Amino acid sequence: MRINKLLTQLTVFILFVVSIFMSIYSITNRAWVWESGHMYQKILGTTSGLAAFTGVYATILFYKRKQKAYAFAILNAILFGSYALSINLTGDFIVNVIWYVPIMIYLAIKIKNGSTIKEHVINKRSSSMLVMLFVSSFILFLLLNPYINQWWSKIVGTSTEYGSYFNNYWAARVLDSLMNSVSVTAVIMMILGYKQAWYVWIPKNIAGLIFFSGVGILNISIIVMNILYLSITVFIIIKGRLTNETNSNIRARGGRENNRSVSLTKNIR
Repeated sequence: MRINKLLTQLTVFILFVVSIFMSIYSITNRAWVWESGHMYQKILGTTSGLAAFTGVYATILFYKRKQKAYAFAILNAILFGSYALSINLTGDFIVNVIWYVPIMIYLAIKIKNGSTIKEHVINKRSSSMLVMLFVSSFILFLLLNPYINQWWSKIVGTSTEYGSYFNNYWAARVLDSLMNSVSVTAVIMMILGYKQAWYVWIPKNIAGLIFFSGVGILNISIIVMNILYLSITVFIIIKGRLTNETNSNIRARGGRENNRSVSLTKNIR
């Protein structure tokens, strides 16, 4: 057990060091982040690797139901939101910092005080409402992201337009809006206790993987982050299904000692 714990700590430490390196050095551009761009981009651009590390670590902690998962989730949101500003993804900043962080703080306080989030299963009415939420937020982000970025450009005193870093403007713009709208929808589902929220994160991670694989921009650390997110999510869903099936079989055989259903852990990224 002690050896396993040491190996785990060593793995986490190595990932942390690699994350720091990937935060300050761009493998794709073969340059340090402070060698190009405006001052705010040089500063905020150093957060991408650490955002990847804290995000994956928070997801694992949520799966293990650790209270400190909320702290890492909040830190991840702030770091990724900062990185998003460095490449003028202002919509992503709003979703992560202005939307996500307060909700995470609220949930952390609620859980700490002993409250629980009651689980629900989506029905026809709730699914219709969630679809409407997704579609409306997608349209809003698609239309408003360039204007939000203009506001940010005035604050930092630059003339950088939204999408100026995109390799494929319209494909990247759609993917960016998709990531934002799915995130908003998934967070609402988490608050309301819908177990299917885990499934909603899958298209978000796939969209993020495609976006940061070169359709929008190319960032190795964010690619790795989305691959790990996707893998962990699929693993949790599969394990949850197998656990529930096992418990159902036990109950069918009259196993009173194990007559409990196992639910999926709540997670927001």
